[in-house]
Amino acid sequence: MIATAGGDEVQRAMTEAYENGELRGGRLRVVQRLIASRFAEHRQKNEEALNLSREELARTYQQHTARQRDLIRRAELVEERLAILTTAMKRLLADAAFVDLLQKEGLESMPEPLASRLR
Repeated sequence: MIATAGGDEVQRAMTEAYENGELRGGRLRVVQRLIASRFAEHRQKNEEALNLSREELARTYQQHTARQRDLIRRAELVEERLAILTTAMKRLLADAAFVDLLQKEGLESMPEPLASRLR
């Protein structure tokens, strides 16, 4: 019962064993040391698991922030390229010869998102 119990149960089991005469003197001290070492091992394992969790959380956070930074970099690159394309299209549409060529080819309209961007 002592070996499998925890907290108050351990205290209760040791008290019963002492009162029944099963644990006295040297036996009681051996059991106390055994229980103390088991609790220490258990506490150490919990602390190691907690440290591992902290490390995992830190690693996950770093990975998440790295993904966010990469996403921001890619968004900035797309925005830059879109600005270049918009400027190029505005220049082309300002050229009367290019507009005439588009009309001769039957390309008089453009998608609304592109048209709204050029306005």
